[in-house]
Amino acid sequence: MKVYGDLIVRGDPQMLAAFVSALDQHLTNGWSRHRERESEVQRAALGPMYCFRCTALYERPACELWLATNPDRHLYVSNILAQEFSSLTYDQYNQVLSDYYVHCVRPAAEISSVQVELGKTSPEIEDFVTPQTARLLRSSLSNRSVVHPLDRRRWNAFITAAHRERAKLTGGMLQRWLIEEERWPEDEAINLATEYEHSRDLLETYESLPA
Repeated sequence: MKVYGDLIVRGDPQMLAAFVSALDQHLTNGWSRHRERESEVQRAALGPMYCFRCTALYERPACELWLATNPDRHLYVSNILAQEFSSLTYDQYNQVLSDYYVHCVRPAAEISSVQVELGKTSPEIEDFVTPQTARLLRSSLSNRSVVHPLDRRRWNAFITAAHRERAKLTGGMLQRWLIEEERWPEDEAINLATEYEHSRDLLETYESLPA
């Protein structure tokens, strides 16, 4: 299962400022800073945003990449936009992200001592839930149905476990996993994902109510 990769840069404010300055000195392989675009969005942004562009090179499309500021002060790639067509495939997006990391971010990070996290682009279900919860999920779906009472108990146990561990698994991600990895019919996958989201919301509401 493919996803759009994440790139996060962590450090104190001084380190992050040094990192951004170092980036300007390490824009190679067709990358450049686009300050005019930064000034266009600065008033609407919640924090500093930095815009970088890359030219088309071999299979890499020409793109605009945005580095944004998170409320807890780390930097992250918030979006990559293609200049020549409406959207990027997972492979194209991740290729541009990897190119930016290798040619710009990594050398700048070595100078400024920030920590860089490059997320997985082909995660497993265990990247979103614990191995124990993943086993509950797989066991509940072993018969391609949750109608059987035993499967239903396992499915409920999976949802409860995901709720207790505050799992990062969203309904949309569960739906994609069921279709792409487990080869479930789309309509059945949508129904299960919807039930999962509704159940998580119900449990959250229940816990928030006063005793």
